[in-house]
Amino acid sequence: MRSILNLDVCPSGLRVGMMRLFGVFCRDFFVPWDQISVVRNDRLFWREAKLVFGQPANGSLQTSSGSG
Repeated sequence: MRSILNLDVCPSGLRVGMMRLFGVFCRDFFVPWDQISVVRNDRLFWREAKLVFGQPANGSLQTSSGSG
């Protein structure tokens, strides 16, 4: 499932999209930097980061790493 999600970083914000094969009707969206907050969580064997979009939250994206 790698490389399905596309993240494009630009000076004004973050553009999020996915491969058309997996999201035929999904449109890319743009979030300005001032509308993104990060919540970090350290678990026993891995770390997580959750990007929260909007004020109030309108969506989120959670990532994790293999080891802490």
